[in-house]
Amino acid sequence: MTIDTAKERERLAALEGHTSGPWGADWASAEDRICVTDAQRWKAGKVDVARIEAGFDEPFESEQRANARLIAVAPDLKRDYLTALDVIDAQAAEIEQLLAANQYDPKAAQGMTAEVELGEGAGATIIDPRSFEDGGAEWVMRYGNPASISLVVASLLSSYDDLLSCGITMRDAERRLRLMRKARASLSEREP
Repeated sequence: MTIDTAKERERLAALEGHTSGPWGADWASAEDRICVTDAQRWKAGKVDVARIEAGFDEPFESEQRANARLIAVAPDLKRDYLTALDVIDAQAAEIEQLLAANQYDPKAAQGMTAEVELGEGAGATIIDPRSFEDGGAEWVMRYGNPASISLVVASLLSSYDDLLSCGITMRDAERRLRLMRKARASLSEREP
């Protein structure tokens, strides 16, 4: 998947001019509404950023509260998305530098790994066991030109780190590991 960061920045630029935030959601139960407020505006006696009707039966009431929470974090999400776009641009520039310096060789890394879909938008990179016939990533890292496959190795390390991180539950880590092992076994059964 390729992200057009310039286009995404244009989309975010169209959102300029909003109240800076941070915002918060406040339940005004007596008035059957949920107010999304900016602390500075509120102290100055100005109107809320947004008001959402409340006082409904479930599950609609929970949806309205979730909508208010989503609106309240919008400035933070926008900032975080811009940061992510900066990271993507920096990584793309690094790739360009490696290619220009003739250190990274996409052909050297070809066939060494496979991508595994883990569900809910998550994915992982695994070593293709068939690559060991030609030495594989480990051989290149030890005896070959490590820079030629640096991005592949970085992707493998990222997938490994995701399994070990506290960002997912142990149950989800085990589920992901099972999917990765199943994909690897499937690759082993195929012809190179």
